[in-house]
Amino acid sequence: ADRNSVDHAHDDDGGAGGADQSDLPKFKVGDRVKLQHGKTGVVRYIGMPQFAQDEVVGVELDSWSANAGDGSVSGERMFSTSAGRGYFTRRKSVANIIKSQITEGAYARLKGLLRVPKFNGKTVKIVAYVEKKQRWKVKLLHAKQEKKYLGVREENLDPILDWEPINSNDDSTVESLTELPRVGDRVRTRKGKVGEVRYVGAVEFAGAEDTMIGLELEQWDPNGHNGAVKGKTYFQTNEGRGYFEKLDNLVENMGRAKSKRELEQEAKAKESARPKAPMPA
Repeated sequence: ADRNSVDHAHDDDGGAGGADQSDLPKFKVGDRVKLQHGKTGVVRYIGMPQFAQDEVVGVELDSWSANAGDGSVSGERMFSTSAGRGYFTRRKSVANIIKSQITEGAYARLKGLLRVPKFNGKTVKIVAYVEKKQRWKVKLLHAKQEKKYLGVREENLDPILDWEPINSNDDSTVESLTELPRVGDRVRTRKGKVGEVRYVGAVEFAGAEDTMIGLELEQWDPNGHNGAVKGKTYFQTNEGRGYFEKLDNLVENMGRAKSKRELEQEAKAKESARPKAPMPA
């Protein structure tokens, strides 16, 4: 899949060039980070890919996201992860570096294990990081067997005093919409994306109680899709223009979006209203 979550340059981030580089968080590939909008994950890529004009940060998210991909955008692969876990953003969108004590010899508790849930809450000792498998090798303490080892992702380890905020950017003061928009409305997201509402309702990739808003973005975004998620089509648009958000991530409803015909009529009216140069005598 080419789709991958990216906070596009002219949307929520505005490009890193406008920020004082000394104020931006200093992190490296392998560091755990928390983004401004609450997502957490591990930095897997820092560089300048073909789809951007300045630095982009690739994060392997701790949890699946509808607006995420597999580490590639438009055929260019920056890193590999499972579909729905690859997210790209700008350095200025990283709110916190999560200072983890997940190092060799440290101790942690297991969490979020789906295949072996009986181990959740158990205390383990960190043995080593296996780069090839991108897993931490851990030893279960107080296991019945003398040696019981597991290979787990970093997000499945909960160390004591596992993070320290070093940078804080809070845009939560912007009030969210309180009423659901209607299909056809033009809205703005908390990240600055603008699009037309194409779908409002329940989706299979979220909880039954969650109402999701499907947008057709006005500008292509590498995070976007074509209105289909996990094989189910909710609406149709060009690849890279579909995007899903929750109501609390929408901050402005600008009313009904104008049709293509209305936009063409406005353009013609403006053209006809322009003063014409006098004809030569």
